[in-house]
Amino acid sequence: WRMTSVRDAEFHGVLSRKKMDHGRFEDPYKNKVTAWIKDHNFSVQPANGDVSAKQVFNLLHWRVEAPQDSKFSIIHTSGQAVKLRADTSDAAREWFNKLSAAQKRADKDDEAKRRRHFEQQMSPGSASRQSPGVNASQEQQQREMARQLQEQQQLKKQELLLQLERDERLKREKQEMEEARRRKEAEEEAKRRQREEEERYAEQVRRAKEEEA
Repeated sequence: WRMTSVRDAEFHGVLSRKKMDHGRFEDPYKNKVTAWIKDHNFSVQPANGDVSAKQVFNLLHWRVEAPQDSKFSIIHTSGQAVKLRADTSDAAREWFNKLSAAQKRADKDDEAKRRRHFEQQMSPGSASRQSPGVNASQEQQQREMARQLQEQQQLKKQELLLQLERDERLKREKQEMEEARRRKEAEEEAKRRQREEEERYAEQVRRAKEEEA
């Protein structure tokens, strides 16, 4: 059953999952997991095939964060995090792209489902419209549904803005690290050239003394 799930997945692979209660000298990412994306879900289970330890994360409630090098995280709306690591930074970026696409599909499908339900409630032929005795109650319910739909859309906009801010921050941090690396290399190159100049000068002085002698 496990292999069928993976084989039918839209994307799958092996990742390292961070152990939150790891020892001081223990590799926190030593646990390997099989991971896959199917519809709106991201599933992981130990790479040894222990089906009982499988976990399924609904991408309506879990958000993927942009990777840093080969590491990335999925964050629950409550703030709970699952930290993962791919073999390379390119692989982590590919997982991020695939999870982001599945997340957008989940949001879009959920919004369409809510809108259909709302439109059915509002349609003239619906049961609520045909029962005069409960019109006030139904209208209140419909207003509440409209408010919830608006709130959900607002939350999604805020999440998107936060995601863009996080991506921009990570981009800036990466640029700063790259600039710092280049500065360090330039400083080391300058020191190397200075040493070479000093050695050449010392050699010239030595030869001049030898000629005088």
